[in-house]
Amino acid sequence: MSQPDTINLSTPSFDYNISQKSNTHKSLIPLDKCLSEEWQISLTSKGDKQVYSGDELDTIGMPIGGICTGQVYLGGDGKLWHWDIFKDYGGAEEHADPRGPHYATPLKQQSPIEQGFALKLHENNETKFIALDKTGFTDITFNGRYPIGYVNYSDQNFPVTVALKAYSPFIPLDAGNSGLPITLMEYTIKNSSDSDVSLSILGWLENKICPYDNEKNTGFRKNEIIKSDDNLVLNCNTSVEKCVAGTGSMSLCLLDSDNDAVGGANVDLDRLVHYSNEDLSAINADYTTESEHQLIGAIQNELNLKPGETKTIKFAISWFFPEYTGGDVLFSATPDENFYSTMEFIPELKQKRRFYASMFKSSQEVVNYVAKHYQTLSGNTNAWVDTWYDSTLPEWLLDRTFLNISTLATGTCHRFEDGRFWAWEGVDSCPGTCQHVWNYAQAVARLFPELERNLREVTDYGVAYTEGGALNFRAEASIWGLDLNLDDIALQAIFATDGQLGTILRVYREHTMTANNNFLIKLWPKVKKSLQFMMTQADENSGLINTPQYNTLDVTWHGKIPWISSLYLAALAAGKQMACEVEDKPFASLCDIKLTKGKKSFVDELYNGEYFIHKADKNHPESMQLTEGSYIDQVFGQGYAMQLGLERVIPKKESCSALNALWKYNFTCDVGPYRDNFTDVAGGRWYAMAGEGGMFMCTWPKDDCYKKEPVLLGLDVTSEGYLNECMTGFEYQAASHMVAEGLVEKGLAIARTIHDRYHASKRNPWNEVECGDHYSRAMASYGVFINICGYQYHGPKGELSFHPKLTPENFKSAFTVAQGWGSYTQTFAENSQKVDIKLAYGKLCLNKLSISRFDGKNVTSTIVKLDNQEIASSIIEHNDCIDILFEAVVTIATDQDLTVEVNYE
Repeated sequence: MSQPDTINLSTPSFDYNISQKSNTHKSLIPLDKCLSEEWQISLTSKGDKQVYSGDELDTIGMPIGGICTGQVYLGGDGKLWHWDIFKDYGGAEEHADPRGPHYATPLKQQSPIEQGFALKLHENNETKFIALDKTGFTDITFNGRYPIGYVNYSDQNFPVTVALKAYSPFIPLDAGNSGLPITLMEYTIKNSSDSDVSLSILGWLENKICPYDNEKNTGFRKNEIIKSDDNLVLNCNTSVEKCVAGTGSMSLCLLDSDNDAVGGANVDLDRLVHYSNEDLSAINADYTTESEHQLIGAIQNELNLKPGETKTIKFAISWFFPEYTGGDVLFSATPDENFYSTMEFIPELKQKRRFYASMFKSSQEVVNYVAKHYQTLSGNTNAWVDTWYDSTLPEWLLDRTFLNISTLATGTCHRFEDGRFWAWEGVDSCPGTCQHVWNYAQAVARLFPELERNLREVTDYGVAYTEGGALNFRAEASIWGLDLNLDDIALQAIFATDGQLGTILRVYREHTMTANNNFLIKLWPKVKKSLQFMMTQADENSGLINTPQYNTLDVTWHGKIPWISSLYLAALAAGKQMACEVEDKPFASLCDIKLTKGKKSFVDELYNGEYFIHKADKNHPESMQLTEGSYIDQVFGQGYAMQLGLERVIPKKESCSALNALWKYNFTCDVGPYRDNFTDVAGGRWYAMAGEGGMFMCTWPKDDCYKKEPVLLGLDVTSEGYLNECMTGFEYQAASHMVAEGLVEKGLAIARTIHDRYHASKRNPWNEVECGDHYSRAMASYGVFINICGYQYHGPKGELSFHPKLTPENFKSAFTVAQGWGSYTQTFAENSQKVDIKLAYGKLCLNKLSISRFDGKNVTSTIVKLDNQEIASSIIEHNDCIDILFEAVVTIATDQDLTVEVNYE
């Protein structure tokens, strides 16, 4: 299938018109993937930035508010839509069904609020009203470089062009300033004619306080215009003390406005749209109306532009709806299904408020704060975008691996006033910051590590922790899974085997993203207890997990399951490392003993000579049994271990063999033939349509299909159906592991196939759908970026490593560390290697830097400088890398450069 501005998979060389249904894998997923040469080149070439236009604009909805502040979309034509900022949960009506229908049928632009921006162009004693959206301009393009959306407007009939830069402050490592309930709309207007132009730029906003009340309120909505500190503000308030949901305020502001800026608190929309010469300032400055009536206010700024002249006008829209007052459960086909979209599990929910309420008391205060700190907030946001995109990596890869962090700025994620971070799996779908879903998400830990640390401290090892060491995998919401068939374990906790193992790994990850050992020391007693509990789930003879294993496929499995046991081995490796760092030598030794036994058994018992298989428990013939199935996560633990810099838990040879089997047997250029004709597995949601490529969760290349007793979930799917699906979080996990093992092009091909599936010609690029919109597992995409950079970091040790997997001879990328972020650059020329680390924000403390070694040659000299001042160091040479050891801690501050020059024989 072809689509604009992207290179696609070529047509596979097999016949799609299969005459009859088949349970034979070989004819449905060809071993030859038939990838076109052009498409393969595009995987690694730099390429151009993605610019959307025409009908592609209709699908775009880029989250454009602060993280954990609700959900607002920036449309492809620059219009704001969706506006799910009022209700505490349940969200906008279009998100009522959590099963993920918006992959096959994407949302169309719609808005519960009357809001927009326009130009009033004064020509020949007439005034033209030109909306800054697709109804006003004929030529519009969109480029999204999250968190900034760039929209360009032009029309041959107008003497001006307009460039919009829209964003909310987004500063990695600063969750507070990245969580402001505000959207900035910066319009740069250029006179492209050869005559002077007189015009106004106008913004309007409907007062939508208390939007969902079913009965008439006794109070009033009120708009007022406030001019102060060079800012003109339209404030939307209400006298209603409490409504069903949506008590608060909204503000529309002109930042740095001049004397030509005027505002009106009540504007008739029809008159606004057909604007003539009437002066907006003549409209009443204050206005009230009954809360059930529409009330719209507007502000504008007059401009006079000479030929070729440009001016930038900055608008800001802020909101303040902090209370969790309760709300309708929108998806409620049966009583059981209410659990999918409720936060009522959280104690005293109605007394909680959003985090931004700890900083502000109204939308006016938000505007005032942003106006006062605009240079810093805007400067750091732009610095991050510049740092991220100033890279040698392909443009498509920079887009796709980063944009899923926008999930934080959707209804998926919440942060309470006390600092607690809480999330659904997808928007309003499946509560409790589910461990075995969030196990896959890698972006938050690297960009806002304080949020992940909060999850470990407050949730996983707080409200979810039990004295026996088991963790409730959905915290307070774990009662949702009381039918898990966990026998006596259910009496201790509703725990998920894969979720708990991944949480142990994430403790180590969060530890490495801190500046000292305080976080680990605080949590270690409980972390140790939780790993000891997992040791009781392992078979003493084999060292592999062999108890009932509830997992992310929403059913309890039995037997020896490679992906879960691989996570166990990785958790043992992490436990061993953490024990060493807190000087718990006996426990480190115990982990090592169990790890040694488990590593051997993992290969001896589960490897079939090509990939790892599920060794079923004969005592539980009723449970799901993959038998010889090739499952997407079979070596998940090794991939996690590599990303965290842990020792190998699966030998490289067998690990790569398994990954190659996934490529051969699970990845296809067109999912249609397999989905339409493989009969042994029924059902599954369509997250890749016929004609699109993807990696299936499980296939059976040996023609030995699995045995199962389907477990109904109250949905139109079963756990069986999951095996037929292509879910991006799982695909990214496999892709990132391939990259780490050196199977770079295969890993990139999987990630690129997802990118092509989410091209705007088909669906919203910023909404990777699984069980619900903006599914959190999709943040596994960041793992592909981490591994393509060969990045590893340990903050308390002061150790940083880069071993780029793509163009190592000329490589540049962004990176984050515990206290700062910046760029890493590496070049090779003849017998010389140069490395540059530049901090754009914060600081970086280093004791050791590990870099790639040039072609196995011997080092003759090494020179290290910080801002041209030489630093004492020594080196240790390895087969493929060089460790640079500093005699004293080196601290790189903002705008400083650490340079390394290595000369070879």
